[in-house]
Amino acid sequence: MMTIETNLTRIADALEALVHKLDHIDQAVAPVKKQEPVQVSTPAPVTPAPVTPPPTPVTPPPTPVAPVTPPPVQPAPTTVVPVPVVEMTPEELNAALVIEYNRLKSRDPIVAAMSELGATSIYDLKPEQYSELLSKVRAL
Repeated sequence: MMTIETNLTRIADALEALVHKLDHIDQAVAPVKKQEPVQVSTPAPVTPAPVTPPPTPVTPPPTPVAPVTPPPVQPAPTTVVPVPVVEMTPEELNAALVIEYNRLKSRDPIVAAMSELGATSIYDLKPEQYSELLSKVRAL
């Protein structure tokens, strides 16, 4: 088990080893530090030769280009996506409508969607209308 004392001892040993290595590096660098600075002679200044700029090329004026008019955009034809028929029981439909009721916080949109299908109750709907009703309510 590691205790604080054991950790402190290990840290102290690591620090001591580090200091020992730094002493060796300092001793190896010491002779380099004692050398006399080397005199560097500066070269005589060089006078640059005069530079003549290259001749500027003459470019002809740009030729006018007729603007390109894109063809008119045709709107994409709208297609009615058929609602897939999902097999469900009236009880499953009712459970899904309860979830939507909780989301919408009102029964009125659900009743309006049912009346669009000619029903006042889910039992008035045909089984193939269940998914259509659910899709209408979820779209709200």
